[in-house]
Amino acid sequence: MPIIGYGQNIWDTTGHPKAKGLEIKMKIPAGYQAKEGERPHIVQNFVNTTTDSKVTRMCLIYVKDMGQEISKKNASEFFNDYESVLKEIGTPIGKATKTTIETLPAAIGDVYISMNRAGLDMVMIMRSMATIYKRNYINFQCSVGMPKNLASQLNEEFKKATPEFFTFFNGVTIRNVYR
Repeated sequence: MPIIGYGQNIWDTTGHPKAKGLEIKMKIPAGYQAKEGERPHIVQNFVNTTTDSKVTRMCLIYVKDMGQEISKKNASEFFNDYESVLKEIGTPIGKATKTTIETLPAAIGDVYISMNRAGLDMVMIMRSMATIYKRNYINFQCSVGMPKNLASQLNEEFKKATPEFFTFFNGVTIRNVYR
């Protein structure tokens, strides 16, 4: 649910059925509009409404119940090879980096994706930051996408969006961790 205050938009997952009981606050970059996630594990999409209509900038939060609780040690080991997770999505760009989110083991990495959606050939660069809290895999994703015939502009558009993506990733608070 959106909270407006202190001159910025903050999104709070408290009470959202797809959030699986997680209470996560996220700072949403200016110009992004919240839209309900249409797939089962996508809690919320945030779409930039200020860019050229041929360029899509989007962030989202994805939460999936892993079926059992995962220890911090096992989560840390999982993120040792985050590139293999990214390879399931597309072609990793550079090396994924281990990090932490609210003291939880995490990783962040970029991936290049080429796909066809409803007859439109598209390319995308996605930055993915993920963590595991108890039994939930939490993935924060931000991406820039466009028709494949504009692919030569993709890297430049991704660079332009990077400050917005930093706002999103750096503004994550998982309040459950502090209880």
